[in-house]
Amino acid sequence: MASFLWILLFSVGFRIAGAKIYDSLSELEKSQFDFIICGGGNAGLVLANRLSENPAVQVLVIEAGGRTQDDPDTQIPFLDINLLADRAKYQWNTTTTPQKGLLGKTINYPRGFGLGGSTAHNGMIWIKGSVDDYDNWAKVTGDDGWSYNALEPYMKKVERFTNPTEKGPDFVNGKFNPQAHGFQGPLGISIIGNEDRIDDLVVEVLKSKEFNMSVVDGNDKSSLGIWWIQSSVSGGTRSSSATSYLDPIDCRPNLSVVINTQVTRVIQTKKGDFRTVEVAGGPKEPRQTFTACKEVILSAGVVGSAQLLLLSGIGHKQELAAVGVKLTHESPNVGKGLSNQPQTLFSWEGNFTMNSLIANQTFFDESLARWNKNHTGPMNTVPANLVSAFRLPENSTLLKGIEDPSAGPRTPHYYMGLATTEYFNSGSQPTIGAVLQVSEPISRGSVTLNSNDPFDQPNVDLAFLVEDLDTQILLQAYRTAKAQIEHPLMKGFALDRLSPPPEVQIDDDIIIYMRNNTIATSHAVGTAAMSRNGSHDGVVGPDLKVKGINGLRVVDASVFPVNLQMNNQAAVYHLAERASDLIKHEWHL
Repeated sequence: MASFLWILLFSVGFRIAGAKIYDSLSELEKSQFDFIICGGGNAGLVLANRLSENPAVQVLVIEAGGRTQDDPDTQIPFLDINLLADRAKYQWNTTTTPQKGLLGKTINYPRGFGLGGSTAHNGMIWIKGSVDDYDNWAKVTGDDGWSYNALEPYMKKVERFTNPTEKGPDFVNGKFNPQAHGFQGPLGISIIGNEDRIDDLVVEVLKSKEFNMSVVDGNDKSSLGIWWIQSSVSGGTRSSSATSYLDPIDCRPNLSVVINTQVTRVIQTKKGDFRTVEVAGGPKEPRQTFTACKEVILSAGVVGSAQLLLLSGIGHKQELAAVGVKLTHESPNVGKGLSNQPQTLFSWEGNFTMNSLIANQTFFDESLARWNKNHTGPMNTVPANLVSAFRLPENSTLLKGIEDPSAGPRTPHYYMGLATTEYFNSGSQPTIGAVLQVSEPISRGSVTLNSNDPFDQPNVDLAFLVEDLDTQILLQAYRTAKAQIEHPLMKGFALDRLSPPPEVQIDDDIIIYMRNNTIATSHAVGTAAMSRNGSHDGVVGPDLKVKGINGLRVVDASVFPVNLQMNNQAAVYHLAERASDLIKHEWHL
């Protein structure tokens, strides 16, 4: 990409976070705070904002990565392609263990590294989840506070729904339900205004008698149907937890954020009491400790929070001993129950002219200059504008004799995004891509320690396509995509299949293709799952406190007892908003 244009972008002045941010441990002047938040990502910065609203409360956030807000790659929607590749910046660059269901392959699991966490590098899709999803949380935890109706005020509290930069209010008419959204929250949400040439065709095909689907607001309690993707984008710029919850609070002397610093473990100061954290600026840097008068809150993500619990001796005794970690508190489910959604891309040749931001440098430069001028144009593009959500037929043999893996009748079994991938195509071949995803898989993986070194990456097993039902649902998703592509309304626009090639026809060979080409989304959950008080399942109670421990709480997607139906960033915001109120209530703040 043209380097002079990066300089041009900086000349317009991206706003750098204004809160008290320390680049290293040596700059911190004290070692005791009311709350210590381990991780400055999706949930961590929500907690930092809400807990520091009380000027009498001293809050410290410790983030392993650095700033993200002043980088064009994190601000311009299209440029997230630079962030999701293997070995990209703002990632931990985690590689999974060999995946049994993927023919022994290892794959990249992208997770955020830096302020904003995954919200600073994800695909920006905004999907809350269905009524069924949250009501299932309430059922599992025995706490109605996690039900959809109870969480809905938090959903609206987070959100500031806005019109896209290039379209007026008429564009969103029929594409969203205002009653399902918030308009005063810190986080900007919008429907992207750059329409794909395939959008109208997809809607027409799915409305036909063969599919009989309707356009819906995917964030209005149920997402079944066709919906226009809502994104964490406002004014043509990515909205992350860093830009929305941290940057605006630049006058709070009671909030401190130290970056480039990794929490290495939580220390038991007396039996059953964990309120001290050990940290270091790097593997060879000296360890320092900080103490919370009230609570330590782990918000390091599905992998990071599980790893920290295990490094702190909170886990399964024999498994910890195997890597040289002394048990401090028996909690055998730490790191277990990981759930994530496998995703596979199929593609077909398209009969249309193509303009690629990747392959055409002149077009890229012109589009970037346009974005720099008024935040409009192709740089606001995301890979697909439409998503369709499907359930298996009621009489499906796949569900015969087994429990439905979905949370309920308003929740899909699989998703599909159909797009021309025009701006994202790196070659000259016009392409139609179908991104297929199992919504709520039943396969379960884990996070385990590779060693007792906190700077050593843990073992991450996503367990993709281990269970046959997940594989069969993904195969059904492919059949649905193929039926759309081969629909008479698509004739002349969609041509031969490109991947897998046309000669791959039988189901067994399609499955082999899926096992070879499935990738990971950043949607994992469940490694410190919520469960009822008194239950031996899970890791935390419905109040998000680690069971049997004082002073330690977990607030991130690791506490989700089951996977939500798609992207989980919205649910983490809702979780963190309610968690903030739970904490405030407990400490009378």
